[in-house]
Amino acid sequence: MSAPKEPTHVSTLVAPYQRLVYAIHHLGLDDCIGGLLGHCNHHHNTPAMTTHSPGMATLYAFWALAVCSRALWQYMVDQQYLLPTHLSALAGILYLAIAYWAWHGQVRALRIGLVIECCGVIAVSIYEQFMPLAYATAWSQWGAGYLYIPLALPVVGLIMTRNSQR
Repeated sequence: MSAPKEPTHVSTLVAPYQRLVYAIHHLGLDDCIGGLLGHCNHHHNTPAMTTHSPGMATLYAFWALAVCSRALWQYMVDQQYLLPTHLSALAGILYLAIAYWAWHGQVRALRIGLVIECCGVIAVSIYEQFMPLAYATAWSQWGAGYLYIPLALPVVGLIMTRNSQR
């Protein structure tokens, strides 16, 4: 008869998970990860959970509707050049995430989303200077198709979130 297996100690199974949770919390990414996964943050005493911005959430939800509609239309009409359509769809999904984070007061995730949006507008606009796209995206020409709001809105949002923490 073989010797019975020694039971695995629970701490050896939990330790890697605890280290990951600690690292996420220590880096300040718990609000971001919770927002992406749809979980509530149970750390109610962190300052990142104090700002609820229904105005910004509503504005970004409207932008998401506009940009996702544009991408859907482009997918239906122009099947030949997909890069601009993918960029518009990506912008729309980002706008939905920003609206969610603004509504739920997840400031760290909101700031990350706003920085990604600003960098996206700048990157797409610079890319177009050297390699023009087949047709405009939501972020083309510094957001000119949307009255430059895609470039200005994340800057205003970052200023608002900065001022709300004071």
